[in-house]
Amino acid sequence: MSTGEQHDHTSASTRAGSTRDKGSGAGATLGLGAAVGIVGAVLGLLPWIVTGMHLPLQNLWEASIADARDMPIAFLPFNQYFVTFLAALLLTGAGVVGVTARRLRPRLGRPGVFAAFGALLLVHVVALVQTTVVTTAGLGMDSTVGTGGAISASEISVVALVVGSALTVLLGAGLVLLLALAPDGVAVVALALVAVALAEWLRGFVLPPATLSTGLQSTIAGWAWWVAPVVVGLGIAVTGVRSAGRVVGVLVALVVLLVGPALLTAVDGAAGMRVLAPYPLELVAFGSGLFGDVLGRGLAAVVLAAVIGWVGIALLRRRPTGRRSTGLRASDPPSSDPPSSGTR
Repeated sequence: MSTGEQHDHTSASTRAGSTRDKGSGAGATLGLGAAVGIVGAVLGLLPWIVTGMHLPLQNLWEASIADARDMPIAFLPFNQYFVTFLAALLLTGAGVVGVTARRLRPRLGRPGVFAAFGALLLVHVVALVQTTVVTTAGLGMDSTVGTGGAISASEISVVALVVGSALTVLLGAGLVLLLALAPDGVAVVALALVAVALAEWLRGFVLPPATLSTGLQSTIAGWAWWVAPVVVGLGIAVTGVRSAGRVVGVLVALVVLLVGPALLTAVDGAAGMRVLAPYPLELVAFGSGLFGDVLGRGLAAVVLAAVIGWVGIALLRRRPTGRRSTGLRASDPPSSDPPSSGTR
């Protein structure tokens, strides 16, 4: 073989190896992103998983069942008394995926982020479909007074839970993209939404809905509400207020922290008032009353988050000069530029 032929053969082998390396690298990136999405989704469902995942007892269940352990396995807790817990499971999982993808963004790139997004969405859709099938199979179709006769209360209950859960899944998917890819000012708002859900997630972990509790469980569950302002305050600290966009983002995040817990409490209380279901105006009035009662605690949470954020910003400014890494901003990828000739 001539020298030219040897050179051409070597070049072709090098190009083929480079192509294989790029393909394997892309596959590893997508695999890592998918793993982040699946693990985050499962972590979000963990408070429900540890309970055994038996579908909560249903008022409209066709068969008479007194023990929840006799109910079928469901991936999501479909029940009007579990609506905020259900939302917390889905949104907390999305938050875990979004924050992790942002921290790993230099390694994942956009393809890896979208792989995490798709994996989370797949797990949530499978859970929603499985729970819908199990629930509709066990509910009896009746004509409860106040439903209009032609549509049963069971059908209304299932449709409301499915639609509400589907919207929450879509919201969670959007939060993943915002947390992973959006600028800091937008990401801190998404973090505030996740923080409100995380507080409810922790409450459900300590004290699942519709269960008997001890005094210690109730105390710990009560303190879980204050996790939200701590998380938001830390997010404000690492985001900072060095631009107009970040200032606006911080203000919106504080509004979310103010309104979010009160809104969850109002929805949770109204959803549990089945006796008011045929009377929408009364139901709205009841929920509005709960919203106003809890809003005072939201003000205290806003103050706490602002103080933590202000102290955190001050401490970060006092750090020695050099590169500062933040929890919301993805680390920059290592530079590929060769060192200068003067560098040893």
